[in-house]
Amino acid sequence: MEAVFESDPELFLLRIWAEPRTMPGAEAVYRGRAEHASTGRRRYVKNLTEFEDFVHECLEAVEFPAGAFEDGQRHG
Repeated sequence: MEAVFESDPELFLLRIWAEPRTMPGAEAVYRGRAEHASTGRRRYVKNLTEFEDFVHECLEAVEFPAGAFEDGQRHG
């Protein structure tokens, strides 16, 4: 059995809120702010896909040791 590398965890904070709607009966619109804790980098997001994109961008900037991922890919 091979040893599994565990790097320092990357912490992300996602704040989500519903924006008030002015039209009666209109569906709620959710917004959010994503923050990468170790760098302080922030982005306002309109959906979870934008949050996922932000996480991927931040993780691409993190240097992982060679062989940290057995198949050479990061999993999300």
